[in-house]
Amino acid sequence: MLNIRIYKSTSGHHMINYVDPKTGKRIRRRFKTKKEALQYKSETEYRFATKQNLISSNKTIGELLNKFIKENPSSRILQPKVRFIAFKEHFQNFKVSEIELSDLKCWYKKMNESYAEITLPKIRWQLNPFFEDLVDRGILQENIPSKLNFKHRLPPIKKRVYLSKEEVFTILDNAKNFPYLYPYLFTVVHTGARRNEVRKLKRQDVDFQTNMIIFRDTKNGTDRLIKMSECVRILLKVVLKSHRKDYVFLDENSNHITEGQIHWRINKLKMHFPIAKDWTIHSLRHSFAYNYLKKEGHMYQLQAILGHKRIQTTIDIYGQLPSSDIQMVSPYED
Repeated sequence: MLNIRIYKSTSGHHMINYVDPKTGKRIRRRFKTKKEALQYKSETEYRFATKQNLISSNKTIGELLNKFIKENPSSRILQPKVRFIAFKEHFQNFKVSEIELSDLKCWYKKMNESYAEITLPKIRWQLNPFFEDLVDRGILQENIPSKLNFKHRLPPIKKRVYLSKEEVFTILDNAKNFPYLYPYLFTVVHTGARRNEVRKLKRQDVDFQTNMIIFRDTKNGTDRLIKMSECVRILLKVVLKSHRKDYVFLDENSNHITEGQIHWRINKLKMHFPIAKDWTIHSLRHSFAYNYLKKEGHMYQLQAILGHKRIQTTIDIYGQLPSSDIQMVSPYED
């Protein structure tokens, strides 16, 4: 129950004193005149009564999210789309009166399995407008995500592996011993695309007339169009002529190849044909960027090829190319 007291201090000021029923925190305010104190008391009592009425409603997070997006179609909560979808799918059936900090902590812990801890503050930043709106409208008393704390600037769990051109070609030569892995791996190597972007590639996404590939529903929520190199064009023509299925890359039973099947084949490839570096499929994406820049490629072009939403992401990940790796030793020599 809200019980706001007004009293006059020895300094002559009029003091407001009450305990917030929800948080248990004692609130004190000082005013020069009794009129100001009474006005604050009236506004606080009205705001609290309004909040109580709204909180006791049966509205769900999903309903409130839909309303917020309709009113704020350009809000940053929608970008990147994959994080927004993950939040909505998890919380859409929660009643607004039920959501607590512990619920968000559990969800953030689950998200940490997919995103590095250095990314989690960005997720909180993405959700803030929605929760700030709930506070402004009196539906919540506080912005719950703002109370979450994270460790800052943690090092990557595993050091990035960069492969030279020779090491990449060695892996591809060895992969020819695995006929259902080689075309997939070849495409990853020569496009720099993410593993699932290539795995989900469909026949309709490969246009030989325009010489373009479309990667759909990418990590940042948009489609990405890139030009095929000649070697990728030749390989994909051969692959698509070999079957009539929708998906480009299939397993030995002519079914869409799964992540598990790819992972299993990669492990077999590494076991039978080990190299000095412990690489992963994502290492091939890093190596594409590394060798692209080493060959004097431009950072903005690399951003477009890799599908990063912001140039800063590309710079942060790949902007530390050692000077010893630069091929052009002088701008004044051919």
